[in-house]
Amino acid sequence: MPRFLPRMAFLLRPGWIVLALVVIAFTYLCFMVLAPWQLGKNSRTSRENHQIEYSVTTAPVPLKSLLPQQDSSASNAQWRRVTATGHYLPDVAVLARLRVVDAEQAFEVLVPFVVDDGPTILVDRGFVRPEEGSHVPPIPRPPAETVTITARLRDSEPTVQGKAPFTRDGFQQVYSINTKEVSALTKVPLAGSYLQLVENQPGGLGEQAVEPPCVRRRGEPVAIAGQPSTLRAQYRLRAASLRMNSWCVIGGLRRQFPSASR
Repeated sequence: MPRFLPRMAFLLRPGWIVLALVVIAFTYLCFMVLAPWQLGKNSRTSRENHQIEYSVTTAPVPLKSLLPQQDSSASNAQWRRVTATGHYLPDVAVLARLRVVDAEQAFEVLVPFVVDDGPTILVDRGFVRPEEGSHVPPIPRPPAETVTITARLRDSEPTVQGKAPFTRDGFQQVYSINTKEVSALTKVPLAGSYLQLVENQPGGLGEQAVEPPCVRRRGEPVAIAGQPSTLRAQYRLRAASLRMNSWCVIGGLRRQFPSASR
């Protein structure tokens, strides 16, 4: 048997076993979870930044060229400006609550829009500020006649777990702009994507809310930097450093307390 094995027997004590398990678990977390997570965030942000830049420099296109059918969605064309002619369903309105616009609470007003010879799509008309007690203020109705609007395509948001829709102040209210959820509430078939009106549009409510990773600059969405991909390397370096430090501590303790190996 090699001579060093008896001297390493102290590593089988419960305290050292727990330390080894912690080091292994943290190393696995850094390499297999945290590093890929950061890389994924950077990839998603880069993709959306590209979509934003493309939308700002590209002229609007007809909505039906991107959403030809009722069940269509256009996740690859988010933020793209489109035009559509049709009419609102003014009696069918849903509010997205607990939205934050310019660091203040807001309701976003959602109404279906029936495109002539095309799909029915959910339109975000803009936002209104709640009254005292988070009550809904008076909201102007959208025009009932045929109009042409210009808007930006947006992806349907995931629903918020544990937050069911409810009715208050005469409006059905939701916690996210999820087209399937709104369709089920209103009994109106909706396309998979939704529209966010640009400024000065028929039925619009003034300023539009733009969610991260964008900030508002003169009414246009502007990309901001995402997480740098070097964070992935940092997590892996931290894992390697922890392993090295752990072995250094073990070696130092053995030299300082030689009786620990007996």
